[in-house]
Amino acid sequence: MKEFWLAPLVVSLRLPLLAGEMMRGATGQLPVAGRTETERMVTEKVDAVNEGLLLATTEAVKLQFELGMSMMTGNAPAFLRAAQQGPERIAKAAMAPGRSRVRSNVKRLTSR
Repeated sequence: MKEFWLAPLVVSLRLPLLAGEMMRGATGQLPVAGRTETERMVTEKVDAVNEGLLLATTEAVKLQFELGMSMMTGNAPAFLRAAQQGPERIAKAAMAPGRSRVRSNVKRLTSR
């Protein structure tokens, strides 16, 4: 949960870069390759959402398999444990790409 505080830090580190890109664009000095931070900001979110959806779906399929196997074998404790932990496992899998991107953005933006 410590990554929660990194997102506002990334926003505050990106604001001056975005303002600089806006100023260069307003004055006509922005080359085609000069919008790197804006483009990176958008594309990394799309990539993180796609990866998160894939990981969440994979975790849901694993969970369904575990639930089915525990029901077929009559292992009630394993079934209940998987049923209780299932939503959290799926949510953690979905959030993993975004969390890693936030951490890498903090490292990249603070090293400038």
